[in-house]
Parts: sequence; structure tokens; C-alpha cells
Amino acid sequence: MNELSAAASKAANSISSRIRKGEVVVPLLPEVARKVLEVANDADSDASQLAKIIQSDQSMAAHILRIANSPAYTPAGNITSLQQAISRLGMQAMVEVAIAASVNANMFHAPGYEQHIQSILEGSLLTGLWAKEVARVSRRNVEAAFLCGLLHNIGRPMVLQWLSEMNTGLSEQEILSVESALLLEANYAVVEKWGLPEIVLRGVCEYSGPLEDVPEAGLLVRAGQLFASWMLAERDKKLEDNTEHGGVLALLTLYSAEIEKLKEKVDDVVQSREAMRV
Repeated sequence: MNELSAAASKAANSISSRIRKGEVVVPLLPEVARKVLEVANDADSDASQLAKIIQSDQSMAAHILRIANSPAYTPAGNITSLQQAISRLGMQAMVEVAIAASVNANMFHAPGYEQHIQSILEGSLLTGLWAKEVARVSRRNVEAAFLCGLLHNIGRPMVLQWLSEMNTGLSEQEILSVESALLLEANYAVVEKWGLPEIVLRGVCEYSGPLEDVPEAGLLVRAGQLFASWMLAERDKKLEDNTEHGGVLALLTLYSAEIEKLKEKVDDVVQSREAMRV
């Protein structure tokens, strides 16, 4: 935190201390998403139990069906019931779409930063969708890749909420600097509170830093960020030409043929992003 102003450093240190002591308030996952997670992780549960839970929230059920019919999940788009969606996609995919449906700007309370939070979450969704595609092509854990990408910036709106509660009087630039400084600590606080799997915890909390120290799930996040940036602004560039980018892709055994295959997924990713927006 050496680059922070004195006031920003004081605020950041205060929040960091509260995180370590477990004194910060983290929004809970909606009840339906929490139950979906519990049932999916129960070896004795079945699709009918999961469908019953999701049907208790009509808004969630409709949103999940819309997501399930997106190209990222069902290219043919012909799923018409929750039972069918669960049978076709599997229990773990239901966890994925339930959490995606739950993570939105309404979870956080940071007056004046609503648009910034929305932008963060939309960027994270795009990263998650690309991380999923990278995982599929490179034969990694697809569901974990999506959740890691989706949640890799979840700490940013969390920090904004904590700062709003503190009424620090920091400037906008100081607030954004604290947001960045505390990102990984805040990520841990949220993902640990939600009880997500260890692979997601590591992917969300250990994706930055030297590539040799980043776990596989974190590499998928980095690759998801890369493809998201390329899609939004850099389509004229060769992804593998950049030394850092090329290193991430090489570690995931992605070379020219695989990269070109991934680039062809743009339309699918765009459609999936639209389906997942609440």
C-alpha cells in the first residue's frame, strides 16, 4: 500500500485489519443460490430436488432457463424446462448459472458508484464467459473457470461498500486506489463467506502476480481477461505476440490453431452475455 496517500493508506489498513479479524459484513448469496450450491454438492441429491428449489423463485427459474439456452450451454437453444436443463447440463452447471443470476449491482450499497459497480460486474461476466471457452478448448475445468472469471473482481464493489460505510472523505481517485489495493483480500472475504470450492477460492485470490506462481484456475482468469480485452478493443492484434499474453496461453497449451478457434466464439460469447444480464 506504499503508493496510496496517507488518508487512503489509513482507510485501506483499517479495512484490511477488519477482513483479517472477520469483522466485515459480506452480502449473502440469495437463499435459492445458496440452496442450489448445497444440493449440488450433496452426493445423495438428484435433479428433481434441484428443480424444486429453483422453482421456488420464479424470477430465478426464468433467468436460469434463459442462461441455459445460451450458446455457452446449449447451442441448439431447445431447453424448455428446469428438469430438462438440469438433466442436460448437470448439477454443477446449475451452480454456475444460479450464482451468475445472483451476482448483480443490487448486492452492494455504495451510493454514487452504482454505474462503476455495474461496469465491474459486466466486465467480470465477460471474463468468465471467455475463461469458460478457454477451459473448454484446453480441456480444463469449465465450470470452475467460469466462476473464477465471474468473481475475479467481486472484491471491488465490496471495498466500495465498506468505504461508503466508513465515510472516509477520500477523493474519487483515492477510493479507486484503495479498491485496487484491497482487491484480493476482499475477493477472499466474499468467496470464503459464500463457501465456494477451493479451486474457485484459489482462482479468484491468486490470479495476479508472476505466471509461475499462478494456479491453473488463475491462468484461466488471466486468459479470460485477455480475450475479453481483445474482443472489446484489440481485435486487430495477435494475442500470442505479447510476451505476457503468450506466456499465459502457452502455459494453457493454447497455440495459433486453438487461439483462432477461440476467436470464432465471439458471437456465442456476446449472445451468452446478453442472456445472463439480469
